[in-house]
Formats: sequence, structure tokens, C-alpha cells
Amino acid sequence: MREQLAQHHGFQLLEAYGEEQAAAFLEVNLSWMKEMRAANKIPYVRYSERKIRYRGWMIADIMILGDRWADTQKDFSSSAPTISASGQEAQHGIDAGKKDVLPNASASAQRILKKPSKS
Repeated sequence: MREQLAQHHGFQLLEAYGEEQAAAFLEVNLSWMKEMRAANKIPYVRYSERKIRYRGWMIADIMILGDRWADTQKDFSSSAPTISASGQEAQHGIDAGKKDVLPNASASAQRILKKPSKS
């Protein structure tokens, strides 16, 4: 489903996008993005205090789940938690330098995208 959404909306699952780009893909107001991010209701990557990025797979998850994303993280026991370099579990937002552990479906999407196409 993520791949189909990415293809339809023109983004790449593993690419990092700025907040304005993500809002445009999601067809939402930039203020909605900031509000949901501040409440940890959507996934994001924080590179610095002012530099926020959203991976394509995160954008697809937001399209699928909306602001219910944070609730689903409690429900998926098979999803690995986000782990920092020190080995401690991180909050919903992923700080740069911390290991970005993707849910199982996204890992599967990565494998599919890395497979050489048969020409």
C-alpha cells in the first residue's frame, strides 16, 4: 500500500522530505503538520532544533493512519522500537544519529525497491 501511495503522489519511500514538501504531499496545512509533530502524533526525523524531515514511508503512514499513527505504535508488538546509539528507546520523533528502525512492512518495501528489475 505504501508503494502505491508513493507512486500515485510522486514521492520515494526512502527519501527525506522537508515539512513543507510533506504537507504538500499530504494536502494538509503546514500548521497541522507542526501541531501533530509537536504532539508526537505523526512520525518525523529531527536533524537539529529547526531541521525536521519526513521519510517517504512516514508520509505514506500518515496518509494511511492520519493522527492515529501514535496509537498504532502501541498495537504492533512486531514493530521494533526506535533505538538510540546508546541503546535506549527513543521517543516517537527520531533524532538524527539515532538508529531509524523501520516497521516490518517498510523493511519489506526496502527489499522490493532494492531488487534489480528484470529487463
